[in-house]
Amino acid sequence: MPEEKQPRTWVRRFTGVGAMVASPVYGFAFPLAAIPAVAMLFVKPLAGFPKLTKAIAWWSAIGIVALTLSAFLQDEPVSGNILHYAAMLLFVIAGVKMTSDASTAAKLLAYVSIGSAMFYLIFRPTNTDTFEHLWKYGLGPYVAIAIVWFLCERTDQRIIPLTALFVVGCSSLFLGFRSHGLVCFVVVVIILVRGDTRGAAGKAFKGAIAAVALYALSKVLPMGIAAGWFGQAVQARTMQQLGDNGPDILAGRVEPPLSLAAILKHPWIGWGNLNAIDNHTMSVGADIAYTLGMVPDDYMRLWIRADGRVSLHSVFAEGWAEGGILAVVMPALLFGLFVVAIFKAHGRLAPLVVLVAIQGIWDVLFSTWGYNRGLTLAVSAVLAAWAITHSSQDQSGVAHGGRFIEPEKPGLSRTSSSRHE
Repeated sequence: MPEEKQPRTWVRRFTGVGAMVASPVYGFAFPLAAIPAVAMLFVKPLAGFPKLTKAIAWWSAIGIVALTLSAFLQDEPVSGNILHYAAMLLFVIAGVKMTSDASTAAKLLAYVSIGSAMFYLIFRPTNTDTFEHLWKYGLGPYVAIAIVWFLCERTDQRIIPLTALFVVGCSSLFLGFRSHGLVCFVVVVIILVRGDTRGAAGKAFKGAIAAVALYALSKVLPMGIAAGWFGQAVQARTMQQLGDNGPDILAGRVEPPLSLAAILKHPWIGWGNLNAIDNHTMSVGADIAYTLGMVPDDYMRLWIRADGRVSLHSVFAEGWAEGGILAVVMPALLFGLFVVAIFKAHGRLAPLVVLVAIQGIWDVLFSTWGYNRGLTLAVSAVLAAWAITHSSQDQSGVAHGGRFIEPEKPGLSRTSSSRHE
């Protein structure tokens, strides 16, 4: 169905434009895209709620309560992350009501990605003084999503969006955005290796090949960067980020030891606020870091930022550390949804869905809340949920348009088919 004839096209486009501008109050969690999103709360969904979206919305609300209660019990100020949980609640519900299938969800995500990229280009927030920083902290993931969506919409040949994604990944690598380069390469490997195999044995074999390829990539890529294969500038940036004695991980993240120490100290109700983490817990985290080969120069400036703010740089870890076990359920559901989507996605939108899922997993585990993170994760979850729902319907004989198609019987052929999203 052409975009102009699809219902609620206007609100998807307005949401994308709204992603371009931060609102005067709480702008990083709620851009102006919140205005059309609020309007959608009062309308019925076009095709119901896809799998797990209601659960994500409910647990976002419970997470708000958990963060507030934890701060009250610990006598700490309520964490600003509560706004991002509220953004997840709003945008997941609104995202479902703006879309009816994977195709419309993909368009909504593309508009949001373009709007978010324009925000960084126009307003140039902190840490975007150079093009390398602008790409790393603002443009990279959004450009990748927009390009892959555009190409998936216009061709059934997967090699075209995959080639473009490989080029974007190489660009990210040369610009010092190693984690995004890895995300792009992983998507290319998964889609190429998986193909359209139907049999269980074939899937297992290709899955094994993918695992070997990804393991080789995780070993060869850092070796190549350290050896200067990608240029001295990339080599110098990487060594500066990791430190001379840093861990051999592509993410370059050094916060997990502190995250583990903080969560183990208060696993049930959390600290209420990351700045409440005490010196003893910091010491325990430092001991864990030492066992991993880190030295204070590698991690201390990232654990405690220049403004004195403690950071775990992880949506998952921050939720658990601040709000306890109830606050981590929503990020855990996001993680599970994205993992399932990697295996369930098929059809012409598969490269986009897998890209969104891999990027979503990375952001949940290794990214902190930032501008439009709640909006982007929420819409990504809606796309992943529609892709999973469509996959289940296809297996039971339900076409994407809601029309039932009986499964094939021996000796009979299907007379009609529907194009998978």
